[in-house]
Amino acid sequence: MGSGQPNALGHLIEWLTGRINYERQPPRQATYFRLDAMRELLKRMGDPHQQYPIVHVAGTKGKGSVTKMTAAILRAAGYRTGAYTSPHLFHLNERFEVNGSPISDKELAELIDNVREVVTTCDTDFGDARLTFFDICTALAFLCFARHRVEVAVIEVGLGGRLDSTNVCQSTVSIITSISLDHTRQLGNTVSAIAREKAGIIKRGVPVIIGALPPEAELVIGDVARDCGAPVFRLGNDFLIDDLVLTENGTQFSFELGGLAACAPSTVAGTRIQDICLPLLGAHQADNATLAIAAAHVLESQGFLGLLHAAPAALASVGHAGRIQIVSTRPTIVLDVAHNVAAVQALLYTLQSQIPAWNSARKRWLVLSISRDKDYRGMIGLMTPHFDEIVLTQFVENPRARPTADLRAAVREHWDSASHRADHSNEPPTADYCLREIESPSQAWTMVWERLRPDDFCCVTGSLFLVAELTGLIEKSVRDRIELNIES
Repeated sequence: MGSGQPNALGHLIEWLTGRINYERQPPRQATYFRLDAMRELLKRMGDPHQQYPIVHVAGTKGKGSVTKMTAAILRAAGYRTGAYTSPHLFHLNERFEVNGSPISDKELAELIDNVREVVTTCDTDFGDARLTFFDICTALAFLCFARHRVEVAVIEVGLGGRLDSTNVCQSTVSIITSISLDHTRQLGNTVSAIAREKAGIIKRGVPVIIGALPPEAELVIGDVARDCGAPVFRLGNDFLIDDLVLTENGTQFSFELGGLAACAPSTVAGTRIQDICLPLLGAHQADNATLAIAAAHVLESQGFLGLLHAAPAALASVGHAGRIQIVSTRPTIVLDVAHNVAAVQALLYTLQSQIPAWNSARKRWLVLSISRDKDYRGMIGLMTPHFDEIVLTQFVENPRARPTADLRAAVREHWDSASHRADHSNEPPTADYCLREIESPSQAWTMVWERLRPDDFCCVTGSLFLVAELTGLIEKSVRDRIELNIES
């Protein structure tokens, strides 16, 4: 499939990102998605996705963390493991991890060069360019893992489940982390409709691990699983979180097998794993880790031995950039990729319950940018009451950003309804609530950084794209100030 020496990576990525890319311009409806072209592409590549067992992970939020945690447990137990996640934060390579490390630029270039040839023949034969950016990325992951001869791959769904490019795989375990309203234009505007799309990853006879879902979502998942003869194991029923402790250093809990113990004999003494420590902040991360452990137990019943023994050490070292990530303590600066109402709720709860600087801050700053296809009014309604200074901006490296004028209107609408502000002038609302619009994220951060005092708190959130654009600049600001203080 190759053509000798691969082209320069930049040109290859330019070709790849030039395909239809729903991460930059989401389709209006799920009917835009088709799996026939994806199946044909993989067939012409030799069906690499059929060469290793797969854990398939879907969900409105948490699926990236669960993917990384499950892969970490498998890796710690000695299994050669692939992990495919999306979107990436900084570099495309991040989507394709083998044994916990992103693939190299050289390997990425070779993979794209090889797959591009097959895509070109598919385009010619189909008479159009139906294969999308995400289709091709998924094919790259499947091929990458086959070449590395992984013993198992953990694959994160991109959008939904039923018609997602990853759903050409035959999983050995399916995980559905959570279900709430998001991507409603593509997946449906009710929890039940979204649940049905995500339930599309359920395969006949394949065990399904599910998180704490709304009753209507759990009903749909149960119906689909029953039709497929797939056993379902539920958080809070078949396996449990116990002794949850939230501190500024991380999240600690115990795992109780519960009814899941009947799935297979456990390789750990008894049915309980105590004092699991996560460096990640948030009670929701304990939920995610519990789903990964439950999946590990099911995998043990399928012959992947030693996973539960390996789980505590694996989870103690797992990281996930941009997930309630503290990058400075004086002032306290937190980066988070929360991009829907449920994620904002989890963020706010974690800030209030797990980061002492939140409660003692002199002033709380919010730097915010949101994608056009998100419930920005719902997100803003939750966040606005908790911040003194709100800085609205518009990420520039992805065209999906909602204009700051829309965000400003939503903030003012919330202030009006909450009696913070009675008029609609363009002046800052009050001395206590200050609202600013700044065109670019870099300019917004420069302004905020100049005004932050050591006892202030700043949260940068609303979109992965915003966090991606600002992380390097923020870390440099913090680094430069530390060096300056040392020198002085």
